[in-house]
Amino acid sequence: MNVSSLLDKTAVIVRRDLLTAMRYRTGFVLGAAGAITELAAFYYLSRAVGPGFRSSIFRFCSSARASTRFC
Repeated sequence: MNVSSLLDKTAVIVRRDLLTAMRYRTGFVLGAAGAITELAAFYYLSRAVGPGFRSSIFRFCSSARASTRFC
């Protein structure tokens, strides 16, 4: 094994590792952006609906004798 062959193999491995890290970083950034967007959407929805909103399911669950997994 000569030195140039060893350097070529090292360069290929380093390039592969850099490309993999860039892909994972992009995935992390997209996941974080998605989470922030989801939180912003739920915040906007909660402000739009308001604290006085009560669905009919709340009245049903409070008056039901047996609790189900939906209440």
